[in-house]
Amino acid sequence: MTTAQKILDFEGARLGNGGHETWNWYPLAPGTAWCMAFQSMALTECGIPTRFAWVSAFFDQYRSEGRNTYNIRDARKGDLVAFEWNSTPGGYDHVAMILDVTATGCWTRNGNVNGSKVADLWFPFEGGGMAELARPPYQNPTPQKGTENMRTLLTKPDGNGIEFATVFGTLTHRWQTEPGSPWTDWYPVTATNPPTPVDSVTARVTANNVLEVIVWSTTDGNAYRSWQTAPYSTWVDWQPA
Repeated sequence: MTTAQKILDFEGARLGNGGHETWNWYPLAPGTAWCMAFQSMALTECGIPTRFAWVSAFFDQYRSEGRNTYNIRDARKGDLVAFEWNSTPGGYDHVAMILDVTATGCWTRNGNVNGSKVADLWFPFEGGGMAELARPPYQNPTPQKGTENMRTLLTKPDGNGIEFATVFGTLTHRWQTEPGSPWTDWYPVTATNPPTPVDSVTARVTANNVLEVIVWSTTDGNAYRSWQTAPYSTWVDWQPA
């Protein structure tokens, strides 16, 4: 699955490198401008076949596919941004990949900058030369119920904290062994027959100082509960709430 992060990780592993890998990959004569070829290499090696050495040609292609916008403030992580500094309109001078978006500009990952190196640079929306965005066909994971990391934090009467979290549909928890002590690692809640996936969680400490946790599952839309029969005891099998 090709995601924006996969491309950025590929490029990030080359920060500080020169153009030799890109020239050999394309191939291009050493000394040739390589900002677009670098992006082509990253996209291709991560699963989106691309072979352009000229920025304007790449954007012509994406424009014909309806995968572009001139609204640079619509920039998203993983977009390719064309820069127009010295050329006539449409003759782009540089390309980079959006790394992060701030209120006034973008952090970008670039080839062939800072002395012909791979480097991260920030450019403002106003006056930075950003002219057009192109959005590669990433295969972003489809959001699903239970994939968010939802948390509930409690402080027990003995002063210890305990935290429950749904992590990709699985209920886990961690705790403190003494008030103010470091947290343990995360561990699954071990009640048998757990609902899957778990979409949300809430928990409480009952009057007799035992824990009760209630979750909602998207499998059937129902809520379920488990509890401890005594402090720090095992969890009771999941029951409908």
